[in-house]
Amino acid sequence: MADTQPLLVFDTGFEPQTGQPVAVAPGLARVTAANRGPYTFTGTNSFLVGEESVALLDPGPAEAGHHAALVKAIIAAKRRRVKVRVMLNPVRRSGEGDNEATRRALRRAGVDVKNPNPAFDLTHEKSMVVDDTVAFVKSLNWTTKNFTETRDYAVMTDRKRDVAEVIDGFEADWHRQAFTPRMHSHLIWCPGPGRDRICDFMLSLMARPAASSAAVLIRKPLDSRLKLWASIA
Repeated sequence: MADTQPLLVFDTGFEPQTGQPVAVAPGLARVTAANRGPYTFTGTNSFLVGEESVALLDPGPAEAGHHAALVKAIIAAKRRRVKVRVMLNPVRRSGEGDNEATRRALRRAGVDVKNPNPAFDLTHEKSMVVDDTVAFVKSLNWTTKNFTETRDYAVMTDRKRDVAEVIDGFEADWHRQAFTPRMHSHLIWCPGPGRDRICDFMLSLMARPAASSAAVLIRKPLDSRLKLWASIA
């Protein structure tokens, strides 16, 4: 008689303590949204990472109760004397503003909250540093849509030089100071020499003795140097 035992056994009795920050490992807390379903199981999980400083992974669905639970968890971290600093955009590109309630709640709890650096029209970079040891540099936003529907990626590095540079960039923006990238940086910063560095990299490919090929996703008009590269590559 054939063995009918399933290959995988799922624990469907898992109780996530919805809406409450739950410690699941040292330096890692989970908050589960109240959106149970066939695709989310007991609900979408968001994670707070770090012991000395806190980063939020995947804010989850646009659900009022879940949003309030995340704010509560951030405030709880502050009360544990974790270093918490938050930069919130004042308005969307459309002019719509929806961060004021969060800003007020965090400030009432003593959390440091600022707008992004006013030297730029928009702070568009997405990054995270956990306890000054690991940096994430990403194309995606911290939204459920980017985690589930769009083609995005992130680079994770524990290379000390790169981690320190991401921290330096945040500190400069936080304190409204000028920021000069490090010499021979692996990170390309904008505004700044970003365009020249990308052009130099592409043009350097032509100097390689072996035949090379490259695929470039182009979303904007080409710089004249890039047009030269594209025409002869």
